[in-house]
Amino acid sequence: MLVRALRTWSPWSPADAIRWAVVAVTGHVLWIAGWWLAHREAVFGDQIRWATLAVAGFVIAAYSDVSWLLRARWAILRRREALFPSVETLPVELAGGELVVAGPGRDRFHTPSCPFAAGRGWSPVSRSEATAAGQAPCGVCEP
Repeated sequence: MLVRALRTWSPWSPADAIRWAVVAVTGHVLWIAGWWLAHREAVFGDQIRWATLAVAGFVIAAYSDVSWLLRARWAILRRREALFPSVETLPVELAGGELVVAGPGRDRFHTPSCPFAAGRGWSPVSRSEATAAGQAPCGVCEP
């Protein structure tokens, strides 16, 4: 039951896990072998070829981890888009004029895309309502 739940909820397929394990183990074996062989050489010129092998192994191991995480990120984004399709939630205009957002107790109002208003969850109001409440337009987004 646990395996079925992991397969259902995991962003990686079993083939992804096997691919990651093979590439990661290969990379780690290469960098460890390169380090081991380089540390046994007394002359710097003889260490370079083994150090190159170690760096290549490290790059391969890092590639496996980054591609593993990016694959999960894309799978999660696809799931999120399937669950929550992007829908424009704010109407473009109200009867009183264009929409702006303003926080309670704030002295400025903003466009919904303003960086100062992003992610705050302020409700949209018409521009005329905001100016009637004594709020001034933002100097950055200039609604």
